[in-house]
Amino acid sequence: MDYHTITDLKPMNKFNWKIRVRVTKKWLQRIPRTQYCNGLNLILVDEDHERIHAWIGESILNYFDQIFHEGNTYEIKNFVVKFYETTEIDRCFKDEQHIIMSHLTKARKLYISHTIIPFDVCKFTDISFIPQLQHNINHYIDVVGIVYSVDPMEVSMYDGEDGVSSISFWVSDNLKKVKIIFYGQLAQLLDVSLMQVNDNKRLSKELIMSKREMIHADKKRKINFNISNSTSDSSSDHRMKVDPENIEKSLTNLQINIRALAGTIEDMMTAFETFSEEFKANHNMLVEDMEELKGFAKDISNSFNHNNA
Repeated sequence: MDYHTITDLKPMNKFNWKIRVRVTKKWLQRIPRTQYCNGLNLILVDEDHERIHAWIGESILNYFDQIFHEGNTYEIKNFVVKFYETTEIDRCFKDEQHIIMSHLTKARKLYISHTIIPFDVCKFTDISFIPQLQHNINHYIDVVGIVYSVDPMEVSMYDGEDGVSSISFWVSDNLKKVKIIFYGQLAQLLDVSLMQVNDNKRLSKELIMSKREMIHADKKRKINFNISNSTSDSSSDHRMKVDPENIEKSLTNLQINIRALAGTIEDMMTAFETFSEEFKANHNMLVEDMEELKGFAKDISNSFNHNNA
């Protein structure tokens, strides 16, 4: 391979790394009290299902924010790999190293489909280990389980700050269970997600009830139709036969197809907008590279003329 894997990356005095990865997460880094944005975070995943955190500083934030988009794959080169500082907490995961990008870093979108690179990677922690990590502030963990007994969201004091949202709940894997409390934005995200789940359940229940009412009404219309036909001229051999259940199924399928078509059109519009933005960003990068090559060629020419003189 003419590129490195995430496993190959090591903290050393080297910057000419090159990786091919998918951006699975992207978010701005903000100072909690002032909300001042001082950097950009990325979670990168490669074809070996390995992941690494990347940091983009304030001075180049706007440039790379226009280039990187969640879900897309990129070739990234000319960056450094460093250990986390001992004072750095709230890391994305347990790894001791991460990528630091600079003004020398180059990134280009890979338009060839890289289906072998997953859209996300999780390394789950067994629920029984969570109590042992309750005082861990260095990194976050991944957990999978059944969420239940969720308390209403409250406002409390956390980390010396008053008025912070909090929500507590239990998680179980059917063998073990543990109580968890989310604070701040994480609590708000969980609360919104639970409301969406409840809305979906309510909508599903309403659809089921509506379908039952439709079937009941169709059966009633079918009975009335049969009674009406039985009182008509019985000598007719070519009577119209209508099955309301088939009509209802056809209408349902038609509605599903219309929704699917609308979703496809929306996805195509989004993909086109993303392609336009990325094409513009790549074009700007090519222009910059050409300018660098022109400068390099000019330096060589000047050096050659100087030597000849």
